[in-house]
Formats: sequence, structure tokens, C-alpha cells
Amino acid sequence: MKTYLFSSAVILIGSGIVSLTQTSKLPALSKVNKQVNEQFGFVPSGLVKLDADTVSVQSFLVSKTEVTNLDYRLFLKDLIATGEHEKYAVAKIDSFNWLKGKH
Repeated sequence: MKTYLFSSAVILIGSGIVSLTQTSKLPALSKVNKQVNEQFGFVPSGLVKLDADTVSVQSFLVSKTEVTNLDYRLFLKDLIATGEHEKYAVAKIDSFNWLKGKH
């Protein structure tokens, strides 16, 4: 009997803690969602005509405003810091291409 009561008490306390932590996270998540919706626009998936090819594009978010050079450098630095070297290789600035066709 004592074991049953103890187990019931632990379950009730545990579920109370879980519900408290979940509700305390909801306002923060709501705040993040609000900021994302204010700062980014949603682009739905679809097909895009690229030269002679039709390419399928997944949905993505795009910034509603320009990105500063500093913001982009911080983004690149974060890719390196988190070990996402393949994404960094795609996103890194290739200033040599800026000179093509300008001669």
C-alpha cells in the first residue's frame, strides 16, 4: 500500500513539473514565432523554370529586408563554429566571380 501511494505521489508531482515546464516554454516559443513571422516571408514549394529546365524547389523562409555584410559574416562564422562545412562551402563569398565579364 505504501509503495502504491508513493508511486502515485511521484507520478502526480512529475506530471505537475512537466506541465509547468511546458507552459513556461510556450510564451518563449510564441515570442520566437512572432519574430520569425515579422522578419521573414514564407515562400511555398513549387516548380521554377530555370533556362530550359524545370526545377522543384522546397519551401523556405526569406528575410523581408536586406542582410548586412556583418550579419552575413556572422552567419558564415556560425556555420564554421557548428561544423557545417558543406553549407559553408556553398554559402561562402566568392568575390572572384564578381569580376567576370567586367573586363
